[in-house]
Amino acid sequence: MPAVPKTIDEYLVPLPREQRAALEKLRRDIRAAAPRAEECISYQLPTFKQDGMLVSFGAWKEHCALYGLSAQLHAGFAKELASYSTSKGTIRFLPSAPLPATLVRKLVSARLAENAARVAARAAKGGARAGAKARSPAAKRDGATTGTARAAKDAAKRGARRGANDDLRSSKPAAAKPARKLGAARAATASAKGRAATLAATKGRATNPTAANARDSGRATKVATAGAPRSSSKSAARSSSARATEPGARRALGTSSANSRIDPAVVAFLRELDHPLKAEIAVVRELVLAASPEVGEGIKWNAPSFRTIDYFATINLRSRDAVQLVFHNGAKVKASARAGLAIDDPTGLVRWLAKDRGLVTLGAGAELREKRAAFQELVRSWIRAL
Repeated sequence: MPAVPKTIDEYLVPLPREQRAALEKLRRDIRAAAPRAEECISYQLPTFKQDGMLVSFGAWKEHCALYGLSAQLHAGFAKELASYSTSKGTIRFLPSAPLPATLVRKLVSARLAENAARVAARAAKGGARAGAKARSPAAKRDGATTGTARAAKDAAKRGARRGANDDLRSSKPAAAKPARKLGAARAATASAKGRAATLAATKGRATNPTAANARDSGRATKVATAGAPRSSSKSAARSSSARATEPGARRALGTSSANSRIDPAVVAFLRELDHPLKAEIAVVRELVLAASPEVGEGIKWNAPSFRTIDYFATINLRSRDAVQLVFHNGAKVKASARAGLAIDDPTGLVRWLAKDRGLVTLGAGAELREKRAAFQELVRSWIRAL
């Protein structure tokens, strides 16, 4: 198994001369647009980071690629990218025709602006939340003092109004008293009507216990939820959203641009899947998606399948006691069907079914855990050979 590069220089050294020259130029152009960005290796690819993942690049058998672009950037630069092979987050180009420096600088500058805006929005949101929670003791005292003064002022107004009403009542002639008696009579009549309505409602509940129970249940629910902290309902909503987008896959992929490679159709398919190795299949899916930023997914041949430009692997759902994948070269017959594929497989994971088609058995439990690293290396080797 080839050594995993730890720096961009280590990644570039073993490449063919033409690919190395194209990627060194791309590296210089990225550095010119983002002089403060940090260089590193992420997902075994040369990567630049500034306020989060900025862009990555890599070399494959017949092309090179630039990764990390958002859907908004793809749409905004559609005219400039029309002559290139693109997919979600990816621009592919031939080593003999590197990306123009002007285009690279525009794309990287736009990515810097996106990252900066995301960081600023997150900081503003956190500051507003902190400000709402932490009022200073002095502000609280000032607020209490202001509230006390306002309450005293309101009380004085109410007292003045009561005094004015008392003066008005004392100045009225005696002829106004029968009107007060009439008002009392009306109040007594209304009270009697209210008691009759209450009695009728009680009688209705007695004759319709189902409706009464429903009303009582509704009141009980309101009482039960009234004291519950608001965060619990928010947590439930977040939990539901997380289930819909497969949190394990998000952890494996790591970035928002990589998350766009997750296909909702696959998420829904796996949620409804009835299979004894459902949990292991989910783990294998994460491993394939995390092996390279160029890997996407979809439902093909009635099973979760994985692709770059074309599909190259499909989970074999007919296997019930061990997780299996069929590695292939897409739906159409290609030259590799006759010439074969040069795959690095030092641990012997592949059982060849044809020159460009093989079956990989990963097992389950401890066996699957032991094969994780070799399996991801096999996925990358297969992609390079396509």
